[in-house]
Amino acid sequence: MGSSTNRSYSAEACGTVLIGEGIEIGVLNILEAFSPGEVLDAEAAHYAELGLGYLDQADYALAQAAFEKSLERALGEPELHYYAALAQLAGRRPKRLNRSEARAIEPRLKQAIRGASTAHARLLYAFFKHDFYVLNGLRLNPPTPDDLLRGLAARGIPLDRWRELRCHTPIETFAYERSVRP
Repeated sequence: MGSSTNRSYSAEACGTVLIGEGIEIGVLNILEAFSPGEVLDAEAAHYAELGLGYLDQADYALAQAAFEKSLERALGEPELHYYAALAQLAGRRPKRLNRSEARAIEPRLKQAIRGASTAHARLLYAFFKHDFYVLNGLRLNPPTPDDLLRGLAARGIPLDRWRELRCHTPIETFAYERSVRP
């Protein structure tokens, strides 16, 4: 358990959900979706694997540092940007971030949605934009949360990715506001 949060994370706490009009979230192992050894050089893969381990322990500061080291070697890897953003959020609501924290996270999310498998990153980015910009009454530039969510019907979200988001962000609030039902 990391020092950034006092929440207890467990896979059992996360359930199957339906998004919008009956879009079921499927099952996929996180490590199958992101296989550092196949897409990254040895050093980048090493730091990515460390980051995933720290993230699993909710040690967000160490996870972020590891993902940043991995990104030094693989800047164009969308999954690393996704995980770096998730670590930077550190279990917090985006609404509670200050502007400099939000400015550091948003470019990561923009890079994360450029990957081939982006449903989880699009959901995280939609949550971020809604929670930080809309709920704080700030000007919202495109893409809007609705724009980001629109593409989820075709992509679906793997159950493990939903669990990951749910366990490392307070995304349930956003999900219920958007009629996501467990």
